[in-house]
Amino acid sequence: MLKNLARIISILLFASSVLVFGGEVAAQTSQVVFTENADQGPNGDGQTSAKSANDYAFEKFSPALRNFIDQVYTGQQNLITGIYVDQSIALDVLQQPSNEPGYIANSQDSVTEFRMARDYGTIGLLAHNYLAGNLFFQLQEGQVIYLVFGDGTVHTYTIVDILSYQALQPTSPYSNFVNLQNADDYLSAADLFYKVYGQEDALVLQTCIANQGIESWGRLFIVAIPGVFPVASGPM
Repeated sequence: MLKNLARIISILLFASSVLVFGGEVAAQTSQVVFTENADQGPNGDGQTSAKSANDYAFEKFSPALRNFIDQVYTGQQNLITGIYVDQSIALDVLQQPSNEPGYIANSQDSVTEFRMARDYGTIGLLAHNYLAGNLFFQLQEGQVIYLVFGDGTVHTYTIVDILSYQALQPTSPYSNFVNLQNADDYLSAADLFYKVYGQEDALVLQTCIANQGIESWGRLFIVAIPGVFPVASGPM
């Protein structure tokens, strides 16, 4: 079983990379719920849209975010359907097949939720760097990420750190990694996985760094934790 887990970790880190770490819950609430009355849809069809449940909270968001919430609304609770960052990212979130823990959608318009990350208390979102993952490189510390659920619920996260790792054997799924900002931070694929996904309540975005003509040359990890706050005052 441990051998199989190590293989999954290695394959995953070989396939893509960008992460968002987390820690303690931040000062402001990270959850806004838009759906309250499932029997009063705007069209009288018994379905509730994000707008109809809580107009006050909904109107606090930008028109672009409100439109995005409507676009990814499915009525499903506890299922992430979209990720939004103001003027940067507006992507669908797809689910992995239950028997494919290394699956990443081949799409420019969506990311894939990493099912196994839930077992370690995090939310992981994966994308190839030559597709939707390319947008992750635009993110900066202090930016707010909005996770939208199918029922209109929105969770907020603030980016608190961005890490870059080089794969010392980029063509091998079992490569060790070194932190490009700190050469003393030298980790195996398994250790890197646990460092990133073992942090409670984290949001993790993962994609590869391309360099020297090699798509999987390195990994970009972006760390975000629940809430909205100035990065200087948030836990690091």
